[in-house]
Amino acid sequence: MSCSGGEAALVADLASERGLSFPPFPEAVARRLAATLDDLVTIDNPLDYHTFIWGRREQLENTFAVALEGRFDAAMLILDTPTHPAMKPDAWQLTARAFIEAQRRTGARAVVVASLPEGMPPALADELGRAGIAR
Repeated sequence: MSCSGGEAALVADLASERGLSFPPFPEAVARRLAATLDDLVTIDNPLDYHTFIWGRREQLENTFAVALEGRFDAAMLILDTPTHPAMKPDAWQLTARAFIEAQRRTGARAVVVASLPEGMPPALADELGRAGIAR
């Protein structure tokens, strides 16, 4: 999952080269997922959930929890967290915490990845690890 369609497409391409697949969400999950998102969002795997719900913790938690109910081998969130205070890293941390809560609610295997090493601040990596989420 990503709030960026470009990131989601890049991950799908890289995964395909490595023999990994992204099966579609089960129909019932897809319907419930669509209900948590804007009408302009296409439900697909990988999921570009867009930025319509950015900064809305409860809505992010609900979207992530429904997606994690798809019972895939693992659920992955792409999250490049800035470290400079002017970039307001709290918004990214809020998203990470919504994912942590969704994983806690569902028990699904989960991972958060950053496309660049500096996009995974050590404190956030530690918090994710303590929550049982691979990073």
